[in-house]
Amino acid sequence: MKYIVGSTICLCYLLTSGSVSMAAKEYCSLNVKVIDPQGEEVLPGERVVVEEKAGRKIEKRYVQGGVRFCDLGIEPVTLTVGLPGCNQVIVRDVPLIFEEMVTSLVISDSQACSNAYPFVPTFGCSFLFRTVDPSGNPVAASLESPSFKKAFQSDSAGRVMVHPEWKEQMQGTIRAPGYIPQEVRLDCTPENQRVERYITMSPQ
Repeated sequence: MKYIVGSTICLCYLLTSGSVSMAAKEYCSLNVKVIDPQGEEVLPGERVVVEEKAGRKIEKRYVQGGVRFCDLGIEPVTLTVGLPGCNQVIVRDVPLIFEEMVTSLVISDSQACSNAYPFVPTFGCSFLFRTVDPSGNPVAASLESPSFKKAFQSDSAGRVMVHPEWKEQMQGTIRAPGYIPQEVRLDCTPENQRVERYITMSPQ
């Protein structure tokens, strides 16, 4: 009986010891560091997105020293730095290693975008609507929206620009004499920071 009890205790000890030694260590999967063409680290705030093969996306803002993504798997991911429309950088198939942090260095000319595009996320978005007839000819029109206190009149080329606030959904109606009014709806998001859209007006 003593032998059986002793063996049971020994077996429990081995099982307990084994479970402790097999525990996975905590780690971050990916560290993204962004520099400009001169080799200097970019200012905080740059948009950084990681997309896994399964479609999961994680978006963060850049911080000094790099931005970390800690809960990824082992399959390669797609890394996107910046906003669409100006020097956006996309790096595909960034490799990952289990229980090791991979550092990815990305060169981004974000300052050029800041100089060219004065409307940054803290301000809002820039939406340009271009109204045309079914043949593609410009149509002078106006845009009315509850988001703004006034109606916006296009120029002779059918162009009208509006600047909704950040994270605002812009809804409005485009009207032109002799044409059926057209409804427009667009969200002010990082993907839509600068949008140019043709609106085809159908004759009444």
